[in-house]
Amino acid sequence: MNQLILYRMKRINFYLFVTMVMLMLSFSSAWAQYVKLTAEDGTKSWIEIEGTINGSNIEIYKSNGNSAIDKSTKGSLDLNEVWSESGGRGTNYQVTSIGGYAFYDCSGLTSVTIPSSVTNIGKIAFASCSGLTSIEIPNRVTSIGKSAFEGCSNLNSINIPNRVTSIGEYAFYYCESLTSLSIPISVTSIGYSAFNGCSNLESVYSEITDVFSINAFEEGCDAILYVPYGTKLKYIQTPGWNVFNDIIEMDPAIMNTSLLLSCNSKGSITINGTTVFTNKIGSVDIFEDAENTIVFTPKENCKLEQVCFNGFDITTSVENNTLKAVIPAKSQMVVMFSKQGDLNGDGKIDISDVVSLVNMILGQ
Repeated sequence: MNQLILYRMKRINFYLFVTMVMLMLSFSSAWAQYVKLTAEDGTKSWIEIEGTINGSNIEIYKSNGNSAIDKSTKGSLDLNEVWSESGGRGTNYQVTSIGGYAFYDCSGLTSVTIPSSVTNIGKIAFASCSGLTSIEIPNRVTSIGKSAFEGCSNLNSINIPNRVTSIGEYAFYYCESLTSLSIPISVTSIGYSAFNGCSNLESVYSEITDVFSINAFEEGCDAILYVPYGTKLKYIQTPGWNVFNDIIEMDPAIMNTSLLLSCNSKGSITINGTTVFTNKIGSVDIFEDAENTIVFTPKENCKLEQVCFNGFDITTSVENNTLKAVIPAKSQMVVMFSKQGDLNGDGKIDISDVVSLVNMILGQ
């Protein structure tokens, strides 16, 4: 009898152990997944990438002191394509965060596509990625960590979305190829030496009206600092901003008639009859003190998701994918397209969209 009880207890303990392991793997696990890599000659392949998995989400991170990928990797990464199996098979994970040191010293990377689902870029995430020439930070990102892009010496373009509230110390330290920078009104803190060593900066556009002290730029910065109308005196009197030799108020009466556009590659924009391809940031001429007609054209199987104008969501003002409005010069517009059926806005259509639909029907 005792042997029978002991045998049953062993079986129960075994099943409990297996169950616990499976639960641990399903809720939070860390192992190599696969990401799509495009080489300079256009050849596509799948390479291993490290990450912490939580359900269908994944946080890209370093392990054992190494970066998330092999540091010798060369080419362009698309973080919309992170799968549980090589070749784009199994589960397609949604990247929600790029953790500290994730791509540190991966100097062979020329570009990285960051999904709209990412909300955080950790410290030293892209530091010393000297091969990067441009990177677009998604609109959902709220913080850029310490030294996140430090030493990205060939990074020439990057404007920073309207939801970012903090820019960490040394975040863009010695990004020597950076020529223009736009700081949104949402930013409330900029860390020490965040833009020191950016020796080729020509213009800095700050939308900040509630001016705060910083120590982010070098003394005697040669770049021109453009500030909101009526705030020049605040900037001159505020430590850290007064290091600029030239500060100019962005007076609508004297500004150039241009609109700074940024959107993803799921559509194009036509302004006053001229088509503008806006899968990257660009400046476009507009009518000053007159109505402009902007037509948003989604690609096949895509739809217009969101239009943000100077930090405000104006999507409800768009009718039949068309916006007619008087637009102040030097304004900024961020346009997001998404795939039809992409209910949760993660850039892909999968089971999570079905869950979102069910929740909508249930009123949750």
